[in-house]
Amino acid sequence: MLKATIVWCSLTVAIVGVQQAEHLLDLTTIPKPPAPTSGGGQGFGVSPESGGVLPLRLTLTKLDKTAYVLDEPIVYEVAILNLGDVPFVLPWTPWSIDHDLIRQSASTSAPFLLAHLSLEGFDHDHWRHFAVIGLEGTAAYSNSVQVLNPGETATIRVPMRTAMIPEDAAAVLASAVKGAVQIRAQLAMMVRDGVWAEPIDSDNVISIQLGRRGLHGP
Repeated sequence: MLKATIVWCSLTVAIVGVQQAEHLLDLTTIPKPPAPTSGGGQGFGVSPESGGVLPLRLTLTKLDKTAYVLDEPIVYEVAILNLGDVPFVLPWTPWSIDHDLIRQSASTSAPFLLAHLSLEGFDHDHWRHFAVIGLEGTAAYSNSVQVLNPGETATIRVPMRTAMIPEDAAAVLASAVKGAVQIRAQLAMMVRDGVWAEPIDSDNVISIQLGRRGLHGP
């Protein structure tokens, strides 16, 4: 009976360990390539077919400061949790690093994956995209992806600038707010060529102070 109890406890610890496994992609230690343009990606069309809803939960876990000036550097962290009951393949390589090898390795059974990870600021009327990073990968080239088992979390740390999309969004945002801005994260993912899943917004927001360069802080 004691032996059975020990075995059961060991199995329980092992299962919990798998569920709580975490994976970190720290882009502050990797040379940052240019991000792909918003939308279908560099040279990719957009199919009317929907990629469905990703079995993921996105959380904006950290910003490096509580106050920023537009167009200055920003470092943010997100956590991506696999809520599904099967492993999920997440693109894990910054755009343009090993791009040709990744594209050549992709196939119908192991498609090219592209993700846009970004922040959004709310200006009372719209959410404005900024700090966008592109990640790519394919399961056929294992070094380019991170497999998340059910219950596992991936943490991504992103260094970007507070430049926004479209180009006039920063000016619009700055004129629409009085310093305080609500920030959330968003993940958009192409699950196969031209087919995009529904974007995922973070389940939380973080309030920051935002000013314009050349002016006194808010």
